[in-house]
Amino acid sequence: MRTSRRLAIAAITIATAIGVAACSGSGGSSAIGSGNGTAATGQKVQGGTVTLAWPDGSAPNLIFPLSPATNTNGYNVNLTQMMWPYLVAEGDGGQSAVDPSESLYSSLAYSDDDKTVTIKLKPWKWSDGQPITSRDFTFVYNLLKANVPNWIDYTQGLFPDDVKSVQTPNSSTIVLNLTRSYNPDFYTEDVLSYIPLLPQHA
Repeated sequence: MRTSRRLAIAAITIATAIGVAACSGSGGSSAIGSGNGTAATGQKVQGGTVTLAWPDGSAPNLIFPLSPATNTNGYNVNLTQMMWPYLVAEGDGGQSAVDPSESLYSSLAYSDDDKTVTIKLKPWKWSDGQPITSRDFTFVYNLLKANVPNWIDYTQGLFPDDVKSVQTPNSSTIVLNLTRSYNPDFYTEDVLSYIPLLPQHA
């Protein structure tokens, strides 16, 4: 499962590079980079259309991030991971590690003999300006719990099976009470990295 996830991330990187090269603009300077490794500056544009080049016969067929077990089209990840942020973003450059700068959490702490995980969310916002909240997490948790084992990233005994209860003391805090102790590095990188958040309010 980890191999397919890393292959999907590699595919995203390639697809993003292709997409950047294939973006079309109207007149003027529309360069993404200056060609010498430094980013070009430009004005933020609201709305519009982006054209991406996809390999023949490899078009995405699902944009919902909680893919069913019957759907293994890796090209779907090229869209979903750019649309729906993950609680924990894995991969820090070429390293097999968590990337805190791209993750939705600002802090993640284990306690009670590593059976309790307290997650503080960053004050980030969805594209419509609404804040990302702990309710977005419980929304995804409830969706997954109701649809196991039809989730492609489901492993019997792990999330959400191993969650005894979820608490949300406030809009930016999630507390997971687990059924057993876990190695924090394993649980953060190999379990929480599979959980995207969805805007419950929408």
